[in-house]
Amino acid sequence: MKESVTLANRLIEGQVLNAQYAEESYQLKRENCNLKKQIEEINNLNNNTTETKNNNSSDFLITSNNNELEVLHETVNRLSAVCFLKLFFIVT
Repeated sequence: MKESVTLANRLIEGQVLNAQYAEESYQLKRENCNLKKQIEEINNLNNNTTETKNNNSSDFLITSNNNELEVLHETVNRLSAVCFLKLFFIVT
């Protein structure tokens, strides 16, 4: 009887952990999607700015946008890695 209770508790704990991982994975995917949209918008802005740049102030805008784009790329890569690791641990 005691073994059955222990096994049932372990099963419940496993299901709770899987549900938590699934929720975190969903949130990471949503954030990843939003960051990709931001990257696309910044790329479009950079393309438009490059086409229309006429003075030094636009050079600063391009530089700051490129820096922001790099940060967003790094964030997307980290989120993708975390999502992969969480899914790996759910499967195993």
